Amino acid sequence: MDLSDEEESTLQRCSGGLKNIVPLPEGVVESLMNGELRLPCSEEFSLPPHVPCPGGCGEAYYCSMLCAEADWESSHSLLCTGESSDPRHREALFKFMKRANETNDIFLLAAKTTIISIFFWKLGDLYQWDTKRAIFDKECEPLFSLKIYGHIIGMFELNHLDLVVASPVEDYFLYIDEMTNPDKEEAEEITQPIPDALGEDYSTCCEGTAFFPLQSCMNHYCCPNAKAFKRDEDRDGQATIIALLVLFSCENPKPSKT
Repeated sequence: MDLSDEEESTLQRCSGGLKNIVPLPEGVVESLMNGELRLPCSEEFSLPPHVPCPGGCGEAYYCSMLCAEADWESSHSLLCTGESSDPRHREALFKFMKRANETNDIFLLAAKTTIISIFFWKLGDLYQWDTKRAIFDKECEPLFSLKIYGHIIGMFELNHLDLVVASPVEDYFLYIDEMTNPDKEEAEEITQPIPDALGEDYSTCCEGTAFFPLQSCMNHYCCPNAKAFKRDEDRDGQATIIALLVLFSCENPKPSKT
């Protein structure tokens, strides 16, 4: 459909001043992923290697093979949607994963908790692969009821912390921006098309859910005298409990329920 000059002008005004989308030069993303292109100063922002799910689902990544194997044995083998999963259950798993990712990722944690509970209940007299059959045992039926599953989700909602970590992508481009010429100009010849294409999305932070043993095991209270604290620039992976009031030796810190 062709637009008249007046219609086109109206459409531009209604766009609310949105910036024009600047596409990346062809092949840039592929070159970065396969290592053919290396961004300047990227060695200053080296990320730890990641280990993909052994089942090939492409959804789960780990910091080491040890973690990948431990998660696979305890729960992920029953939640994996890769080619090694049972074709009879794969479609249902896809629907569950899609629903959880679109609504509340704690659904996934609750599912892992259910599986791990069965795994440790059967541990000692069954091999890991028998856990797949154990989930159909009569004794396990209550774990799959809406009531129990809801209690597990409620437990996570009560004890988890929303975790926000500064984006390494934003940190990288801020580093380039703070360089001095002529190094800055030389670097931006390669890097500038990327933030131009990403727009404001380049600074999107990394968000997730975290469970810290100290905070999660504390008694929670509607009138808290302490709070859990973690800034997005804190890189040690720990959270701190800060007292909101003067606490005496007989008092326990009690963070909020929310």
